[in-house]
Amino acid sequence: RIWATLDNSDRDQLGLDINHIVQGEIPVEVAITKSLMDEPEIKLRADLTNADLVLENVAWRKRPGRKAILQTDIALGRTHKIELQNFKVAGDDVAIEGWMAVDADNRVREFYFPDFSLDVVTRLEMQGTLGSDGVWKVKARGPTFDGRNFFRSLFSLGQISESRPKPKNPRDGIDLEIEVGTVIGFSEVNLRNVKLLFSKRGEKLTMLDGRGTLDGGAQLLAVLEKKPNQPRMLVADSTDAGQAFRLIDFYPNVKGGRVRLKVNLDGKGPAEKTGILWVNKFEILGDPIVSEVFSGLDDGRPAIGNNRHRARRTVREVFEFDRMRVPFSVGYGQFVMEDSYVRGPLLGASFRGKVDFKTHRVNLGGTYVPLQGLNSAFCDIPIFGAILTGLKCEGLLGITFAIQGRMQNPQVIVNPFSMVAPGIFREIFQMTNPNPKVQRRNYDGARAGAKKKERASRGRASGGGTPTGSITTDGWSSQTIDGYRKN
Repeated sequence: RIWATLDNSDRDQLGLDINHIVQGEIPVEVAITKSLMDEPEIKLRADLTNADLVLENVAWRKRPGRKAILQTDIALGRTHKIELQNFKVAGDDVAIEGWMAVDADNRVREFYFPDFSLDVVTRLEMQGTLGSDGVWKVKARGPTFDGRNFFRSLFSLGQISESRPKPKNPRDGIDLEIEVGTVIGFSEVNLRNVKLLFSKRGEKLTMLDGRGTLDGGAQLLAVLEKKPNQPRMLVADSTDAGQAFRLIDFYPNVKGGRVRLKVNLDGKGPAEKTGILWVNKFEILGDPIVSEVFSGLDDGRPAIGNNRHRARRTVREVFEFDRMRVPFSVGYGQFVMEDSYVRGPLLGASFRGKVDFKTHRVNLGGTYVPLQGLNSAFCDIPIFGAILTGLKCEGLLGITFAIQGRMQNPQVIVNPFSMVAPGIFREIFQMTNPNPKVQRRNYDGARAGAKKKERASRGRASGGGTPTGSITTDGWSSQTIDGYRKN
């Protein structure tokens, strides 16, 4: 029997290129016996409880402290050098069973998991083969998949894996084919009959075609458009914006509407991605922040300032809008909204600003325009139209506002003095950065200060025989036991 506690450095020395998946110290036990056929039987058991595990492509993470045990039998393979038979990972809410084939270079070449459950809801069957071109061919099928962690990862902007090392011998890519009966989303909204084709080469998405049906019958689709000498464009579309937003927990207060999203995956400079979100003919229901902005002067609150000490009322108000346009950029854990607007027959607003998912802070601002339809009637007057309504044709009357603070509970600031200013001077009263941008972060400098901790592996005593020899080398310990019997 051999015991060891393997840390990141140990796994590198053993040639196990898995630190992009596994982080932390893992106690491992290997038991070697002889079968009735006088051949070796090798069993491995690893305690993953204190490890940090990540499967990036499905946005799954097991944090340290959540119980998980890995067990497998190591045997000679039929097509590759080694097979991990009876491979099992079991924990508080994870259950994976199947087998894996490993080649002479310790690289996984095949796997088949008839039971692949990363939580209490997900039920999938997974099968994959690594081709001679270094590309994985993976198929996943099943009745249910809990997509909430995946949808949440869309807004974490890569934080789930940004601090993890890259594989030393990365594969050239992956071709993934998925068919799932029901994908569970947020706000009790599900996506049904989901079919997804997905390809990556290196770190770059090269093909995407995903389709499904939202509760209520509307279709949701996402495709990758590629044209010669043009950037890659991700396009998503649905005839029910409200259900689509609730599914991914983007903004649950929208009802109805047609939504279209176009994202340039080849961003410029610090912006990893840029894009535009359009929504037409929709309603916003009972949003307390929107109610504060659009009803800022109705209850006699102070003329200028925030309302930190005033209890926020949740009013079931309905605001109707004709269209919304939000140009945005993404990078370094930041989501930046550029000159955006929402317009309706009675109400309208322009806004811009930044949401920082690293610091969990929001800083948005803009102009609220009451009676949008009437207010914008002066836009077409030559010269004077721009002076009266502003260069962006917001309207004759407008009130600047800001939404600032922690994302969980931002504060609304309203400046009604801006209403008396001609539109062309309204920018003077804005309370946010007029040109928000994605800012670079110095990740490498922060990481350089961290020191790597290496702990010697510790052997542990075991019953079941009399030790006849003990060896300790470079932090490893082993014992040979006469009369070994299984516990």
